Amino acid sequence: MIMYFLITTTYRKRAEKNLGLSKVWDLTEREISPLAKDSLLILQSEEFLRMKSEHVAWGSQLLLEFQDLQSIQLPKKGPFLNVNFLFYQGLNTLRESIVAGLNGLYHPSFSSLRSALEQFIFHVWWKIRLKKTEDYREFYDWISGDKQSVSFGDAIREVYDKSDLPSQSSSISECKEVYKQLCSYSHKPLIHESITTLRGTNAIEISISVMNYWIELLELTLVSILDLSIANNPQCLFPVSIYEKFGFNPPIGLFFDHSNFVSIREWLCPKLTNAYILHYKNQTKLKELFEWYENRKNMTDQEILESWNDSWDPDDFDLSSEERIIVRWTDMKTKLRIFSMAFAFGLKKHSLIMKDHEAEVYYFKDHSI
Repeated sequence: MIMYFLITTTYRKRAEKNLGLSKVWDLTEREISPLAKDSLLILQSEEFLRMKSEHVAWGSQLLLEFQDLQSIQLPKKGPFLNVNFLFYQGLNTLRESIVAGLNGLYHPSFSSLRSALEQFIFHVWWKIRLKKTEDYREFYDWISGDKQSVSFGDAIREVYDKSDLPSQSSSISECKEVYKQLCSYSHKPLIHESITTLRGTNAIEISISVMNYWIELLELTLVSILDLSIANNPQCLFPVSIYEKFGFNPPIGLFFDHSNFVSIREWLCPKLTNAYILHYKNQTKLKELFEWYENRKNMTDQEILESWNDSWDPDDFDLSSEERIIVRWTDMKTKLRIFSMAFAFGLKKHSLIMKDHEAEVYYFKDHSI
């Protein structure tokens, strides 16, 4: 089976005004029905909806930026390439939820949103758990359906217990309450949460009351997902000029650049961003990471451009050195994200053996992981 992946990467020096969900998720005309067009118009027609919609758009964008922090932890032996499967599955499921909601399909939207929350929580749970194991067999048995893991309730509890969250972040009780609301649409419907009740009709149409409920629940779900993502990747709060130290051969999944960081400030707001920075800045592992970064010498623009080793070489000699670097940097980030996603969904059986601090990867004809 041949798979192909679509990735859009935008380099931002600053936040643009009125960022919308359709731009963040790169929605196509085929996905936007007349009902979806009505939804997008309503989200812009009322000030409170416009503000919430823009906040959700920046939260979505921040979650997409976390693609650049999906490192692949190497075990001592066994398969490993699919370790970020749950993160990318969560992204795809969240996108489906937003497309469904914009098109007025709220029950599928809430059901998908619940699945997305589960996938992101389990992604964090597994990444924490796998740090202490020699191989990932247990994880592979789980994603292959051969083994059950802890319940989702236990996973939430463990993730919150092991995540160093600031006092301003969402709590475990808030996360559970959001999950409870999302579950009600699959298990026990409540009359005051009924879409027909909220909409005031059983006709399929877009209303301000339903759109407000939908965008609020989407926002609350993102709050839990992003607080846990930040807690387990606190380096995202301390952006660096990666190419100034590494050129176009950066370490994978270790740093946020200044473009990544734009979304954090827009999602958290400057005041809350500073509070999160104060909370995380003294972590020992974080200090060691940035000491390693600072100990590398700065490269000149010429050295950075000379590190470009790709068959695609843009004809951009009329641009400044900085612009030429950013063009290549954005292209490189796009390709790394594609590789990361392709690894996550790949079915080819493989195994790793560590020998004297070197990794040997073997591939097998049997495609079953």
